[in-house]
Amino acid sequence: MKRDPSAARPHSGGGTGAPRSRVRPLDAPHGVTVHADPHGNPVAVRVGRARLRVEAVRERWRIDDEWWRAPIHRVYHQVVLEDGRVATLYRDLVDGGWYLHGGRVASMRGTAPARRPAPPRRVDP
Repeated sequence: MKRDPSAARPHSGGGTGAPRSRVRPLDAPHGVTVHADPHGNPVAVRVGRARLRVEAVRERWRIDDEWWRAPIHRVYHQVVLEDGRVATLYRDLVDGGWYLHGGRVASMRGTAPARRPAPPRRVDP
């Protein structure tokens, strides 16, 4: 099998002679609007134009890391939204912003979206 010799060479950007990086972050976090309770737990999140209620918080954890470079202090919440999708949100304690980790809201694997139970039916004898 022949290799393309140009595939291994970096491309220069803008004629400066400097190599253009092909490295880009995968699933970069996106800033989102989150409504939180007084304890800092998310109760609703704006996804696109929709405002979705948080039905449950599955897990919560904190990360304090890489103090020798740039401070990273985050509180993560894995939540189930009212439509059954799962999202991992985090609050950046350095800049105060909320972010959607991974840049997207995932469907719950292997389960149908959460639905409200139907109201009881009246049965006449």
